[in-house]
Amino acid sequence: MDNTIVICSNPETILCTPELNIALHSSLFIRMFLTSSDSFRDHLAKDPSIPKPSKDALLKKVMPGFIWVGELSTKELIKKRKGMGLFVFDTTDLDALSYTHSFIAGLFQDRFLYMDYPTRQLKYSDKSFTTFNIFTNNLNGF
Repeated sequence: MDNTIVICSNPETILCTPELNIALHSSLFIRMFLTSSDSFRDHLAKDPSIPKPSKDALLKKVMPGFIWVGELSTKELIKKRKGMGLFVFDTTDLDALSYTHSFIAGLFQDRFLYMDYPTRQLKYSDKSFTTFNIFTNNLNGF
């Protein structure tokens, strides 16, 4: 199943779309960090908490040498070093304010989200995904 999500310029609006199903006034922790795609891929490959279909879909995406990673979590999950959403952005994109240019892929609520570059539309496919171990290999950032 393949669907299209209309993308907006406001990150809060994107997170509150019916497709992502996050309540408007939810308490979320959003952790953004810069890392090398090699370190991130290594973490993904070794992380047993991410189901294979979701992991494989994300590992197959082409990524530049450095990426921005956004992790979504709740107060309860972050204490356990767990996340519930993962978004990857291209650090080398010159139009960094445009999600349609810099977004690479993400995992959230049983969905693998990705940018269809020819159409510049955010799309998703259903994959198995719940929570995951947050990335802690980045310069002892956690």
